[in-house]
Amino acid sequence: MLDNIFAERFIEKVTEYTNYNVNIMNEKGKIIASKDKERVGTFHEIAYRIIHGEEDIIVVEDNDNFVGVKSGINMSFRYDKRKVGVIGITGEPAEVKPIALMIKMSIETMLEYEIYKEKMLQRKNSKEQLMHYLRHGEQMDKEKVTELAKQLGYRENLIRIPILIESEYNADMEQLLSVIKKSEFHSSQDISSVSDEKQIIIFKHFNIEKTELFSKYKYLIGEYLNGFLNFIREENIKCKLYIGTFQKKFERYHIAYHHCQWLRKNLVSNNLGFFFYDSIGDYMKSLIPVMELYNVFNVIEETMSQDFKDGLKETVGVLENSNYNLVESSKKLFIHKNTLIFRFNKIREYLDINPMQKSEDREFLNNLYYYLENK
Repeated sequence: MLDNIFAERFIEKVTEYTNYNVNIMNEKGKIIASKDKERVGTFHEIAYRIIHGEEDIIVVEDNDNFVGVKSGINMSFRYDKRKVGVIGITGEPAEVKPIALMIKMSIETMLEYEIYKEKMLQRKNSKEQLMHYLRHGEQMDKEKVTELAKQLGYRENLIRIPILIESEYNADMEQLLSVIKKSEFHSSQDISSVSDEKQIIIFKHFNIEKTELFSKYKYLIGEYLNGFLNFIREENIKCKLYIGTFQKKFERYHIAYHHCQWLRKNLVSNNLGFFFYDSIGDYMKSLIPVMELYNVFNVIEETMSQDFKDGLKETVGVLENSNYNLVESSKKLFIHKNTLIFRFNKIREYLDINPMQKSEDREFLNNLYYYLENK
């Protein structure tokens, strides 16, 4: 609780403002810091008596005979209502008592602040450990994770969804996280931190009925991040947001985090936010080994000219991203709708398929496009 370094640092500060000799004694009655360096390490009988007795203040006169004690005033100081040490000031008791009271108040305040800082550091270290486990579940020590979560006040049996935020420039991510945490919708059950990669990761919990969770989660995330979004807009800070999948067990959080990272690495657009549940099809395709796609499509590919393949990739890629809306797709391609229809009919007739009316044909064409684009 009371260590020598803290006591020595305090004495150094005190001696800048007073010429009186000030001593600090620990719970064993040992002088651990003093303006008089020769007294450090010696036993102080009165300090021991104060710590282990009922008295808080003992005045020592010149004619008193105590071990390791000089005339002056000695009084306890406390942390959390418990005696943790004694300060002693050498001098005329009546003269030094007001100074002793001021020093007592100062050391209690400083000790409380130092312990608070230490607890915050311990909490930060504990949270960093917890976040490491949650992001890298294959290395998870379940008992350790449970212990850390309990220390930090996080309940496991809650549904959370990860939000990964990355800045395109060298933004102060700690500041951005503090802006997010000021939201009235930030909960004590939201697990958040800034990673070593300078990414904000939040495992967000919503206090809402499970039956409404999926239908409302996008709206709730927007509401939660509204203040943050306004802040980055005003400060002209460019960010991307990646939202993963819902999970309920700590041991599965790394999967949801992986989904965020997959979005970050694979989706490129001017959008501010990306939701994994909107990209399940692309994710599932990415899990198919390239060789499997080759086994399915390599002979079909050999029948196509390079010009035909290039046209198919350009056309089908835009159609797929536009849900096969011809008007929207023609605008993205900067061509007339009739030109797009002509191109699309060439593909449809060559393969003898009808993706507009048959879902299996659309799935076939989308997978063929994915193979040609990624082989």
